[in-house]
Amino acid sequence: MNRSWLFSLFLLSSSLAFAHEGHEGGQHMGFTDMDRDGDGLISREEAAGNPRLSEHFDSIDVNKDGKLSRDEVKSSFRTMHEHGRQQFDEAFTKADSDSDGKLSLAEAQAGMPRLGNDFNELDANKDGYVTREEIKAHMDSHRPHRHPPQEGTDTSKPTTDSKN
Repeated sequence: MNRSWLFSLFLLSSSLAFAHEGHEGGQHMGFTDMDRDGDGLISREEAAGNPRLSEHFDSIDVNKDGKLSRDEVKSSFRTMHEHGRQQFDEAFTKADSDSDGKLSLAEAQAGMPRLGNDFNELDANKDGYVTREEIKAHMDSHRPHRHPPQEGTDTSKPTTDSKN
Protein backbone atom coordinates (compact mmCIF):
# COMPACT_ATOMS: atom_id res chain seq x y z
CA MET A 1 0.00 0.00 0.00
CA ASN A 2 1.23 3.48 -0.81
CA ARG A 3 1.31 5.25 2.57
CA SER A 4 1.84 8.70 1.05
CA TRP A 5 -1.32 8.21 -1.00
CA LEU A 6 -3.21 7.20 2.15
CA PHE A 7 -1.94 10.31 3.94
CA SER A 8 -3.00 12.48 0.98
CA LEU A 9 -6.42 10.86 1.11
CA PHE A 10 -6.64 11.71 4.81
CA LEU A 11 -5.66 15.32 4.14
CA LEU A 12 -8.20 15.68 1.35
CA SER A 13 -10.98 14.14 3.42
CA SER A 14 -10.07 16.54 6.23
CA SER A 15 -10.29 19.46 3.81
CA LEU A 16 -13.63 18.24 2.54
CA ALA A 17 -14.89 17.81 6.09
CA PHE A 18 -14.00 21.41 6.82
CA ALA A 19 -15.57 22.55 3.56
CA HIS A 20 -18.69 20.55 4.34
CA GLU A 21 -19.05 21.25 8.05
CA GLY A 22 -16.97 24.38 8.56
CA HIS A 23 -14.43 25.08 11.25
CA GLU A 24 -14.41 28.04 13.57
CA GLY A 25 -11.05 29.67 14.12
CA GLY A 26 -7.80 28.48 12.61
CA GLN A 27 -7.08 28.58 8.90
CA HIS A 28 -9.85 26.32 7.64
CA MET A 29 -12.95 27.82 6.07
CA GLY A 30 -16.37 26.22 5.91
CA PHE A 31 -18.47 25.90 2.78
CA THR A 32 -20.30 29.15 3.51
CA ASP A 33 -17.02 30.99 4.13
CA MET A 34 -15.59 29.80 0.82
CA ASP A 35 -18.78 30.73 -1.03
CA ARG A 36 -17.80 34.40 -1.14
CA ASP A 37 -20.47 35.43 -3.65
CA GLY A 38 -23.23 33.69 -1.65
CA ASP A 39 -24.64 31.71 -4.58
CA GLY A 40 -24.59 28.40 -2.68
CA LEU A 41 -21.76 27.04 -4.85
CA ILE A 42 -17.97 27.11 -4.68
CA SER A 43 -16.32 28.23 -7.90
CA ARG A 44 -12.79 27.24 -8.86
CA GLU A 45 -11.65 30.74 -7.86
CA GLU A 46 -13.33 30.44 -4.45
CA ALA A 47 -11.83 26.96 -3.94
CA ALA A 48 -8.35 28.40 -4.52
CA GLY A 49 -8.36 29.40 -0.84
CA ASN A 50 -8.19 25.70 0.08
CA PRO A 51 -5.24 24.11 -1.76
CA ARG A 52 -6.37 20.50 -1.23
CA LEU A 53 -9.92 21.22 -2.31
CA SER A 54 -8.61 23.15 -5.30
CA GLU A 55 -6.26 20.30 -6.25
CA HIS A 56 -9.16 17.83 -6.44
CA PHE A 57 -11.76 20.27 -7.75
CA ASP A 58 -12.33 18.45 -11.07
CA SER A 59 -12.92 15.06 -9.47
CA ILE A 60 -15.37 16.56 -6.95
CA ASP A 61 -17.25 18.52 -9.64
CA VAL A 62 -19.32 15.53 -10.76
CA ASN A 63 -21.67 17.45 -13.07
CA LYS A 64 -18.72 19.36 -14.61
CA ASP A 65 -20.41 22.75 -14.30
CA GLY A 66 -17.27 24.39 -12.90
CA LYS A 67 -18.77 24.81 -9.43
CA LEU A 68 -19.03 22.64 -6.34
CA SER A 69 -22.40 22.23 -4.69
CA ARG A 70 -22.85 21.20 -1.07
CA ASP A 71 -24.13 17.85 -2.32
CA GLU A 72 -21.00 17.28 -4.44
CA VAL A 73 -18.76 18.12 -1.49
CA LYS A 74 -20.80 15.90 0.87
CA SER A 75 -20.76 13.01 -1.59
CA SER A 76 -17.04 13.33 -2.20
CA PHE A 77 -16.38 13.51 1.54
CA ARG A 78 -18.40 10.35 2.15
CA THR A 79 -16.61 8.49 -0.66
CA MET A 80 -13.15 9.61 0.47
CA HIS A 81 -13.96 8.85 4.11
CA GLU A 82 -15.14 5.33 3.30
CA HIS A 83 -12.17 4.66 1.04
CA GLY A 84 -9.79 5.94 3.71
CA ARG A 85 -11.45 3.72 6.30
CA GLN A 86 -11.05 0.69 4.04
CA GLN A 87 -7.38 1.51 3.42
CA PHE A 88 -6.81 1.94 7.15
CA ASP A 89 -8.52 -1.37 7.95
CA GLU A 90 -6.37 -3.17 5.38
CA ALA A 91 -3.18 -1.60 6.76
CA PHE A 92 -4.18 -2.41 10.35
CA THR A 93 -4.98 -6.03 9.48
CA LYS A 94 -1.67 -6.42 7.65
CA ALA A 95 0.29 -4.88 10.55
CA ASP A 96 -1.50 -7.15 13.06
CA SER A 97 0.93 -10.03 12.45
CA ASP A 98 -0.49 -12.27 15.17
CA SER A 99 -4.12 -11.54 14.18
CA ASP A 100 -5.22 -10.73 17.72
CA GLY A 101 -7.13 -7.59 16.67
CA LYS A 102 -4.71 -5.18 18.31
CA LEU A 103 -1.23 -3.83 17.62
CA SER A 104 1.75 -4.12 19.91
CA LEU A 105 4.35 -1.36 19.72
CA ALA A 106 6.56 -3.62 17.57
CA GLU A 107 3.70 -4.38 15.15
CA ALA A 108 2.79 -0.69 14.91
CA GLN A 109 6.40 0.36 14.31
CA ALA A 110 6.87 -2.30 11.63
CA GLY A 111 3.55 -2.03 9.82
CA MET A 112 2.18 1.44 10.57
CA PRO A 113 5.11 3.67 11.59
CA ARG A 114 2.98 6.78 12.16
CA LEU A 115 0.95 4.85 14.72
CA GLY A 116 4.19 3.59 16.19
CA ASN A 117 5.37 7.18 16.64
CA ASP A 118 2.20 8.07 18.55
CA PHE A 119 1.76 4.69 20.23
CA ASN A 120 1.84 5.88 23.85
CA GLU A 121 -0.70 8.60 23.16
CA LEU A 122 -2.99 6.18 21.29
CA ASP A 123 -2.78 3.42 23.92
CA ALA A 124 -5.52 4.96 26.07
CA ASN A 125 -5.76 2.14 28.62
CA LYS A 126 -1.96 1.70 28.77
CA ASP A 127 -2.13 -2.08 28.23
CA GLY A 128 0.69 -2.10 25.69
CA TYR A 129 -1.62 -2.49 22.70
CA VAL A 130 -3.51 -0.17 20.38
CA THR A 131 -6.94 -1.18 19.08
CA ARG A 132 -9.05 0.24 16.28
CA GLU A 133 -11.40 1.58 18.95
CA GLU A 134 -8.59 3.47 20.69
CA ILE A 135 -7.46 4.96 17.39
CA LYS A 136 -11.02 6.02 16.52
CA ALA A 137 -11.55 7.54 19.97
CA HIS A 138 -8.27 9.45 19.62
CA MET A 139 -9.23 10.75 16.19
CA ASP A 140 -12.71 11.72 17.40
CA SER A 141 -11.23 13.62 20.35
CA HIS A 142 -9.02 15.66 17.99
CA ARG A 143 -11.72 16.40 15.42
CA PRO A 144 -13.50 19.76 15.63
CA HIS A 145 -17.07 19.47 16.84
CA ARG A 146 -19.39 19.55 13.88
CA HIS A 147 -22.33 21.17 15.62
CA PRO A 148 -21.49 23.17 18.73
CA PRO A 149 -24.10 22.83 21.47
CA GLN A 150 -26.69 25.56 21.59
CA GLU A 151 -26.63 27.87 24.57
CA GLY A 152 -28.50 26.33 27.49
CA THR A 153 -28.22 22.78 26.08
CA ASP A 154 -27.30 20.10 28.61
CA THR A 155 -24.34 18.29 27.05
CA SER A 156 -23.64 16.08 30.06
CA LYS A 157 -25.95 13.33 28.80
CA PRO A 158 -26.09 11.96 25.25
CA THR A 159 -29.45 12.28 23.56
CA THR A 160 -31.18 9.60 21.57
CA ASP A 161 -33.33 12.03 19.63
CA SER A 162 -31.66 12.49 16.23
CA LYS A 163 -33.50 15.79 15.70
CA ASN A 164 -31.41 17.56 18.37
